[in-house]
Amino acid sequence: MTKRKYTLKNIALISTLSIMFSTSIVKANSSFERISGKNRYETAAAISKHGWEKSQYAVIAQGENFPDALCSVPLAKKYNAPILLTSKDKLHKNVEEEIKRLKVKNIIIIGGEGAISSKLEESIKNNFKDVTVERISGKDRYETSVKIAQKLDFNGEVVLSSSKYYADALSIAPIAAKKGIPIILTGKDKLSTSAKNYLKDKNINNSYVIGGTGVIENSILKEVKNSTRIYGKNRFETNMEILKKFQNDIDYTNTFAALGCGPNGNEFADALSGAALAAKMNGPIILSNKDLPEVTKNYLQTKLTGKEKIFALGGESVLPSKAVNKILNKKDETNKEEDKNAKPNAGGSGGGTSSGGASGGGGSSTQKGPEVTKVYLKGADETIFDGEIKSSSISVNIPKEYKENITNIVVTASEDIVSAQVAGKKISKEEIEKLYGNNRNEMDLIQYIRYKGFDKEKDGLEISNVKLLNDTSIILRDGNKNSTIYKLIIK
Repeated sequence: MTKRKYTLKNIALISTLSIMFSTSIVKANSSFERISGKNRYETAAAISKHGWEKSQYAVIAQGENFPDALCSVPLAKKYNAPILLTSKDKLHKNVEEEIKRLKVKNIIIIGGEGAISSKLEESIKNNFKDVTVERISGKDRYETSVKIAQKLDFNGEVVLSSSKYYADALSIAPIAAKKGIPIILTGKDKLSTSAKNYLKDKNINNSYVIGGTGVIENSILKEVKNSTRIYGKNRFETNMEILKKFQNDIDYTNTFAALGCGPNGNEFADALSGAALAAKMNGPIILSNKDLPEVTKNYLQTKLTGKEKIFALGGESVLPSKAVNKILNKKDETNKEEDKNAKPNAGGSGGGTSSGGASGGGGSSTQKGPEVTKVYLKGADETIFDGEIKSSSISVNIPKEYKENITNIVVTASEDIVSAQVAGKKISKEEIEKLYGNNRNEMDLIQYIRYKGFDKEKDGLEISNVKLLNDTSIILRDGNKNSTIYKLIIK
């Protein structure tokens, strides 16, 4: 078999496996899941996969042009669409694959040719001939925000946010989207002509000015009816003041954490598409520093019950787990999958109990769950790579010169596997029964991946994708809820 090129399907698998098998899961009453990719474009695609099985619409914004993307969150909510990011002149492959996966019929490009070139627009039209492509743009970011607002049904409320300080727009975007409120960008000391023209004939019941006077001066408040300023001493306090103001509109069941520090706006790249997902799931955006600010921690302690799901937007280097764990009000336990019934396999060679345990009745009576008796990988050319089983780990080495896809990752246990957990991803009893039938002491992880809708051609995964499982853990449970945990090593 010749060496395969990366296909769009494989690009999608990288993002998907990163979510399925490379997320940091912190076990507690609340749970924590990280949604990220290798860059802002992959992160946007990963967020889309998390929130949408299909969508008639997709909003495409430039990954470096944050105002356009944030102003489009209410529009994305209106059409139940994800926001996908691209560069000015090139549609990234994972974004192209995501458009196909979603079966999109309408693409809305946000911004002028300075944001997304006409060349790229034509490329999108040529690649997706059955898709209607529309561009929403103005002569500048202010007019673009108004053009987006005109696509919404005006309901008597409007948000005014700074065109330069993106943290405030990020804080308000999911709430504005849920309430169907347009986000109009403004300069520091005056409204743009396009904004004035849009607002002049509107019957405005509430206008929300986001940020302090250092961001938007009081003169702006005089230009809009029924204005209320929402602000704090810094972006994190403003974030909390927004949550307080709209507390009756917020459901913390799904809460999204994003990095809110940094001078240039680049720190918000991973959160841009996350704002659309937060809007879809009616959750708030929580801004954090590399460490969670005290004002944020103190307020959230009055709102979170311990049953919420916390989503971290971006990788560990963007938003450290120690910050998210403070939202959970617990000590840092980054990348630890814990199970109160899971016991490391303490048996020696042959799988017996620890030596000396039974003598005189003084040994441990701890009950382990299913123990791994065999593990192997199979390649597309039928090559078998047998794994090594140790007391607390299972490992498989793939030779560097081997280039074929991997079609099977099989773990065989000493007894029936009732449920399992791989890298924090739970595989339920019902899923085990559906996938493996009566032969439930043998579990093929790639079969599970296919069950989740990937590798439909059944030609396997590229080795680079399989290695995303390296240095994760696998927990096997029996019918009595006894569990055994192993570290999974694939090199």
